[in-house]
Amino acid sequence: MFKGKVKMFCLEKGGSAMALQRSEVIDLMNTRYYHCITRCVRREFLLGNIEKELKRKEIMEKRIFKLKDCFAINVLAYSIMDNHYHVALQVDESLIQNMTDDEILERWTSIFKGHECVQKYLNGEDLFVYEEEIVKKYIQEYRRRITDISWFMKSLNEHIAKKANMEDQVKGHF
Repeated sequence: MFKGKVKMFCLEKGGSAMALQRSEVIDLMNTRYYHCITRCVRREFLLGNIEKELKRKEIMEKRIFKLKDCFAINVLAYSIMDNHYHVALQVDESLIQNMTDDEILERWTSIFKGHECVQKYLNGEDLFVYEEEIVKKYIQEYRRRITDISWFMKSLNEHIAKKANMEDQVKGHF
């Protein structure tokens, strides 16, 4: 699998790189544009073998575009290299401001299973009052996640890693 933590660096005055937490780097008040890079951590290449290259590149491209349709994050550019990839992203919070609660739930569940109460709600089943409250909580949570770059990257990395690990018959970080 891809390594779960993304390391961000900033140069100190002396020129040495210092790792930063993603929460310290991503600040939507300053900018909505981010260039994200993910590298493979095991000795396997993401691309390299022609057969694997075409298949994995296609899987990655499909996943990027599927995530773009779920999240309120625009994919401005991407580049898939041998052992890493780049994506240029723009968080578009204005997109979710006009979305209904049902649209939020449908977007999220187009990628993820969703909570049992959310599934019941989307299937038109009758809900108890406590289940309605659970659905309301998940709507708020999904609305937040849909603009979260970390969730976008996690959803891309995990999907690719699972496919590559299954193909290579291994487990662990990719």
